[in-house]
Amino acid sequence: MIKHFRHTALFFAFVFCVLGGFAQTSGRYSESEIKSAFICNFAKFTQWRAKPVEKVFLIAIIGDDNFNTAIEKIAKNVQIDGKNIVIQRFQDYKSAASAHIVYVGSLHPSVNLNNVLTYYASRNILTISERKDFCKMGGMINFSSQKVKYGFQINNTAAKKSGIEISAKLLKLATLVE
Repeated sequence: MIKHFRHTALFFAFVFCVLGGFAQTSGRYSESEIKSAFICNFAKFTQWRAKPVEKVFLIAIIGDDNFNTAIEKIAKNVQIDGKNIVIQRFQDYKSAASAHIVYVGSLHPSVNLNNVLTYYASRNILTISERKDFCKMGGMINFSSQKVKYGFQINNTAAKKSGIEISAKLLKLATLVE
């Protein structure tokens, strides 16, 4: 019981440390705001071993997403290793090859998710989505569509193969998938 309480407290601290700086007039956060905060926080608990030094931290979104402008609003209040976060949207997944994080939204039916994940697997890019079996297919972080433990899954094996180190603190909050 105490262990569960500590994990729950860590979970809420994890999300709301980013949302705390985000002005909210209604007192409630939308699902897209919470997911945006998670994505920005995932970056704080991740290390990229082979990324060249860049002036900004790039989060790419490929395909259609439901963030509206929430991710841009939250990202402007967060820095990763002293770098401002830049959000860019791409229709062609290969155009996002210089990103630190790629969020995979709804892809055009002609785009094969396995090809997308294979392309990013060797490029030191953290892949995130909310698609069924995303982590089982080789994606790294997946928001759960079901009410699983804390709401996201991590495939740490895929992350390590790509040269990405995910903090043990973050791994404790996730359901691990291989």
